[in-house]
Amino acid sequence: MAGVAIVVFSDLVDSTALLARLGDDRMDELRRAHVGDVTGVVEAAGGRLIKTHGDGAMASFESALGALDAAALIQASVERLDAAEGQIGIAARVGVAAGEPISDGGDLHGMAVVIASRLCSAAAPSEVLVQDLVAGLVASRDAVNLEEPKSYELKGVPKPVR
Repeated sequence: MAGVAIVVFSDLVDSTALLARLGDDRMDELRRAHVGDVTGVVEAAGGRLIKTHGDGAMASFESALGALDAAALIQASVERLDAAEGQIGIAARVGVAAGEPISDGGDLHGMAVVIASRLCSAAAPSEVLVQDLVAGLVASRDAVNLEEPKSYELKGVPKPVR
């Protein structure tokens, strides 16, 4: 992949505590269901699943709107999974950033990837943090409703990210 990409990271919140509470087998079923949901959402929104790691996932999109749709749908799928499991406290966080990542086989590297990952880590449960560059790309679309930007100091990123 060459050129601009919108990178989306998602991760389940406090999954280790959930694992300790539910046990290996039940948590593995939940993880598999979640990864299946994320895979379907990414494909439906026009993206490409780059990789999964445990209960986390990284995807890329050519469309900022597609990436934001996927982020919202990931959150909705996690809410449905939690409801189906009896409100046991499953939640996700998502980070979205744009840039020109470096393609390495099927993987991506570079600052856009780092920023998306760090935004995911900085997000609160059930929150999607979107880099201002991505927000600027979709600012005039009616279906997009973003809050006012805030600055985040992200580990390893030299300047604050809005």
